[in-house]
Amino acid sequence: MNKAIETIKINCKQGSTTLVLTEDNEFLFRAYETARLFGFRDDRECIRNYSADSKLVVLETNGGRQPVKCIPIEDVARIAGKSRIPEGTKILYHLHIAQKDMEIKALKIQNLLLADDFMCLSDDLKSIREQIGVIFSEFGING
Repeated sequence: MNKAIETIKINCKQGSTTLVLTEDNEFLFRAYETARLFGFRDDRECIRNYSADSKLVVLETNGGRQPVKCIPIEDVARIAGKSRIPEGTKILYHLHIAQKDMEIKALKIQNLLLADDFMCLSDDLKSIREQIGVIFSEFGING
């Protein structure tokens, strides 16, 4: 079962939902919160009928760590299309922007870590080059 790395609460006028970044670098929304956000009274039926790719993700909740059903943005779009509230497309747009912001933040963090790795690698290569230079000079070889 997948675990959450980071969660972000997204607030709208109509309510809120949670965006989850998983260990597998998936960006998912809490399913039942999202269904209620789009005006569905029976959130379970909504997810059962309109979600094609729901997944259980272990999250920290008010009741402790437990598996929570989450859905990708494609399922959110399907739910938004079936919603009867007039703000459905605006909410979908807002959620999509929030997901893209989180993706950009995750990419920046990965790039920083990658830059650190390259810096360490560069330092290691300089050290090896210096060691080879010392070995060559001991044998009288100009390298």
